[in-house]
Amino acid sequence: AREEAVRMTTSARGMLKQAGRHYLSFRALRKLLDEEFARPDCSDEAVTAVLRKAVFNAEEWRGHLETAPAPAAADLPRRVVLADRPGYVLVLCFWGHLAAKTLTADRRGEFGRAWTLVLEGELEERAFAPRVAVNGSHGGALVPERRLLRASTLKEESVSYVAGDEEVQLRCDSDVPCVSLHLFGQPRPE
Repeated sequence: AREEAVRMTTSARGMLKQAGRHYLSFRALRKLLDEEFARPDCSDEAVTAVLRKAVFNAEEWRGHLETAPAPAAADLPRRVVLADRPGYVLVLCFWGHLAAKTLTADRRGEFGRAWTLVLEGELEERAFAPRVAVNGSHGGALVPERRLLRASTLKEESVSYVAGDEEVQLRCDSDVPCVSLHLFGQPRPE
């Protein structure tokens, strides 16, 4: 019974069955993600549970701010790649006022699934329908207008999940900086 309890707290699937929060380092998170993404039946629900139940030491992620390179443009977040594995990429982002990033299916590349966990502050998330080519006045070009599917505010400890073709814009509209963790995983096998 004790061995089963230990296994439950040390696996993503085990965290699905447990109540409460778990203190994790980024190293421990990578270990849980390595194990889950290595499974042939990798579960989005288990990955989401890990992110939802994880509590990270603010001093650990604040230490990464010092090593985060300046973004290419002032309106982008500062980023630190915490893991770059065959099945997933884990990125820590530091958002200043009005910093924004758009995640399209093309930009996600081979990573069709994306999770966002807000560690501090809040992010505005807007999801748009994929742009489609139309014949006629646009000459088969992409329609410049985007159709909003949903808009929400991701507050501290919020987890968001996206899969598919939708385009997602993340933006720090607050005067208070935001820190978020982003996980990009390969699409599930059909």
